[in-house]
Amino acid sequence: MLFSCSKEEQDLRQAPYLSDTFAFGEEDYEIYDPMGDLEDEIVAALMHFEDDNGLGTTDINRGIWTLETGLNYLHGNLPHTHDSMYTVNLQVEFERLEDDMVYEAELKQALILWNAAIGNEELTQYVKFASADVYFDEEFSNSESIFFGIRLSFFTGVVTEDGADNLTLTIPSIPSADATRFAGTKNTCNTSGPSSIYNAQRIANQAFAALPKYTGPLPTSNPVVPFFTNVRDYSSMPGTSPHRLINGSVLFGKSNAPIAGQTTPQSIYTCLSIQEQNTYAQEIYDAVDQILWKHYGVMHIQMEVDKHTIGTSPNIPLCNWEFLQVRTAFNGWLTNNIPTLSYL
Repeated sequence: MLFSCSKEEQDLRQAPYLSDTFAFGEEDYEIYDPMGDLEDEIVAALMHFEDDNGLGTTDINRGIWTLETGLNYLHGNLPHTHDSMYTVNLQVEFERLEDDMVYEAELKQALILWNAAIGNEELTQYVKFASADVYFDEEFSNSESIFFGIRLSFFTGVVTEDGADNLTLTIPSIPSADATRFAGTKNTCNTSGPSSIYNAQRIANQAFAALPKYTGPLPTSNPVVPFFTNVRDYSSMPGTSPHRLINGSVLFGKSNAPIAGQTTPQSIYTCLSIQEQNTYAQEIYDAVDQILWKHYGVMHIQMEVDKHTIGTSPNIPLCNWEFLQVRTAFNGWLTNNIPTLSYL
């Protein structure tokens, strides 16, 4: 049997969110957790959809959990190295019933639709599913209709499977930068050849290396594959959906940047020393660590280089950094056989 708990009952990793730092633009419905084994519960929920005559109603919290956890379970995979990531944003409308209930038949149709969307994206060998975040979209919902949005993330470029051996609960310290680098380009300061990653993302990757990722007891069965539930997206860019804000004021070119002279948009050719890069990596680490619920890990950190063409130096592009997407989640370990579902 499953149960729902309130946000206040959630055991947070650190102090509760500060209202002047973190803001939620929609009522947070993603507060549903299973009481029993996670995999057993989601398999039972997916199998329930096989019986059209047995479908009834369920509440919004459970509906979001079923769609989100179900898609991540059905497409669970090992971590992959990749050149980049992209997201696909979709939306489905549901009839809003009394007491914030929805029809399970409509949930089933959404699962079929979004499962097909994942399959369509993965038709090429250069795309691999990363994760799905289903959320209540308050902007479009009203007293008669409920809208669920979904952000599907995909690895792309040269995608290779890392393998189960890389799944570890041992978290290293933040690694050091290895060369001086321009803040808004892919180049080092003393060479002309660019790398394949913007340096803002490279510094975010330093922080990511030291943040908790796969949480919970590691099964002894081999192979094991993670799948994710209660996925949560954050951004420092207002208006990014879903509207969960992470504090980005300590990033390069921002009001609280820790390095003197870098608190306003700077030239993309601002050369950051190894020590300065390490300082920003620590600030990124601290900002992300503040939003982690207890036992949750970080799935992705995507950094945006926000370039400006108008400034005090019109011939030199200016930039600052934004958290484009920070994705967190709790993970389960896929150990049983995924059921054959006739409706997919």
